[in-house]
Amino acid sequence: MSNALNLIDNLNNEGEKITWSSSSNSVVNPENGTISPSVLSSTTLSVTAKVTKGTQSKTKLFFITVPKASSSDADVVARDMESLTFDSFRANNSKPSEIYSELSLTKTGKSQLSSISWSSNNEAVINSSSGKIVAASNPTDVDLTATIQYNAETQTKTFSLKVPVIENDDADVVTKDKSKLVLTDFLGNNRDGQKITEDCRCQFQGKWQQDFLVNAGFSHSVLIR
Repeated sequence: MSNALNLIDNLNNEGEKITWSSSSNSVVNPENGTISPSVLSSTTLSVTAKVTKGTQSKTKLFFITVPKASSSDADVVARDMESLTFDSFRANNSKPSEIYSELSLTKTGKSQLSSISWSSNNEAVINSSSGKIVAASNPTDVDLTATIQYNAETQTKTFSLKVPVIENDDADVVTKDKSKLVLTDFLGNNRDGQKITEDCRCQFQGKWQQDFLVNAGFSHSVLIR
């Protein structure tokens, strides 16, 4: 079976109504009878007719088989490219213009036959291998390109994304500056921390340029403003 089904809405024009359902909507659409064969294998499914008039209704079940689609390599790639959308890999991001968190870069097309590889024109901001996001100091436009391949057939699809500036919260700022703060930052003219004979040179602003208190891990704290 490969043609669209004629899912009639009445039979005898006696005021009855027939509605349809399918056990596999992706193969047989019960709204219009459209058939979308799988490229992997034949599909056996059920189509149910529900006949209703007034308060009375009855159902009848039909079993049908939709043969595997005979698709060329180009057909497979074209279908997978069409089905690959922002929603396919957005993960927790809501729209292309606001990419705040890691992307889920799928490696296989919807057909399960094609492979997908990714590239980014700014790997420092969007890593095409991991999907991880690193915010820059300014909002950054990034083109993320999917290469869809099945056998010798290849096509590409590019998504234009924007990574806004992601503000660091207080915990992030403290963690980053603590990791960068070393003993030599405030020893001044002293040669090492075991022989303090002169005034230390306390640093009053963190390397991330924000106010916070860092416990230096010695016998005192350093207040950075």
